[in-house]
Parts: sequence; C-alpha cells; structure tokens
Amino acid sequence: MEEQGDVMKSLENKTYDSKREMDILDNLEEVRHLNKRHANVDHEKMIQDARQKSSDYLNEEKIAKEAKEEFSKLVKKRADMLEQEERDSKIKEEVNESSDEDADEADVINVKKREMKTLFKPPTTGFKKPC
Repeated sequence: MEEQGDVMKSLENKTYDSKREMDILDNLEEVRHLNKRHANVDHEKMIQDARQKSSDYLNEEKIAKEAKEEFSKLVKKRADMLEQEERDSKIKEEVNESSDEDADEADVINVKKREMKTLFKPPTTGFKKPC
C-alpha cells in the first residue's frame, strides 16, 4: 500500500506541476501578446494626434467666440436700425400733424375769405361810379 501511496503522491505532484506549467505558459503568452500590441504603438503619432486634437479644439473655440461676437454686433446693429426707424416714424408723424394743422388753417382762411366776399359783395345794380 505504501507503494500505491507513493505512486498516487507522485501522480498528484506531476498533475500539480503540469497545471502550474500551463498557468505559467498562459501568463507568458499573455505577456507576449501585450508586448506585441505595445510594440506596434507609434508614440510620435500619438503625440501628433493629441496636438492636432488640441489645435482643433482651440480653433473651434476661436471660431465660436468670433461667431458670438459677430452675432452680438448684428443684434446691436438691428437694434440701432429699429431705434432709427422709430425716430424717423415719430418725425414723419410730427410733420404730418404739422402739415394737417397748416392745411386746416389754410381751409379756415379760405372759408373766411369766401364768407367775407359774400358779406361785402358790392351791389350790381343801382350804383354808378362817380366820374
């Protein structure tokens, strides 16, 4: 039985050693795979890409800022135009009111003149001019 115990113990040790070797080989294969991936990395290209992204971001910020400033200028210009139109409209109204008042005064004067003519109409018969 001792012989069987030694054989069993030996078999267990061999199984344990084989399992440990397979784990080591798996880990070694994983390290090789990672090294291969890292070997293909172009660090200069990564740096260049990062710089390009940074530059693009800064350009986008600059363009957005310029667009915002341009929009603000357009809004201010439109507000100024509306104010000018409002002032022009008020001036036109005042001119129209003034010319309406002048026209009303002219109508009153014309009516008064007609009334005066009818009131002081010289008689057509009976009077002769002195010579």
